[in-house]
Amino acid sequence: MKCIRLLLFIALLLGPAPVWAQMEACQVQAIPMAFGGGYDAIGSAPLHGNGQVTVTCSQPAIVRLGPGQHSDGTFSPRKMRMVSGGVTLDYNLYLDPTYTRIWGDGSTSTFILNASPGTNTLTIYGQITGGQRVPTGMYQDLIVISVEW
Repeated sequence: MKCIRLLLFIALLLGPAPVWAQMEACQVQAIPMAFGGGYDAIGSAPLHGNGQVTVTCSQPAIVRLGPGQHSDGTFSPRKMRMVSGGVTLDYNLYLDPTYTRIWGDGSTSTFILNASPGTNTLTIYGQITGGQRVPTGMYQDLIVISVEW
C-alpha cells in the first residue's frame, strides 16, 4: 500500500489558498478551511466552515485526516491554538453536513472516506464548538491528510 500526505491549514480568520501533492497513482489538492465571520465567544452558537479536498487516483483509495497539530493525538475535540498565545479553541472536522461523523483515521469513533478511482471532490465540514469563552485573536491548526492506495 502506498501513501501520500498533505497538510491542510485550518484557520479561524484566514482566506483559502490551495495546496497540492502528487505521487505516482494519486494527486491530492486541498483548499484550506476558513471559519469566516469571526467566532462569538459570548454566544452559545457553533461556527461552521467548509474546506475541500480533491483526490484523483487511478485506483480505489482511503482518505484519512490526522488529529491536528494542537490536539495531543485526540480527535474529540480537535484544538486550534491562538497564534499569539497558548489559548486553544475546540473544533472538529466532519464527513457530513449534520456534523455527526468525525473525519479521522478510523480509530475510536472516527471515520475514514473510501474514494473511488477517478476524481473525487470531497467537502470537509468544520464546526467550532459554541459557548467557549476565549479571547479575540487568530487561531489555527494543521491537519495531515493521508491518502492510501
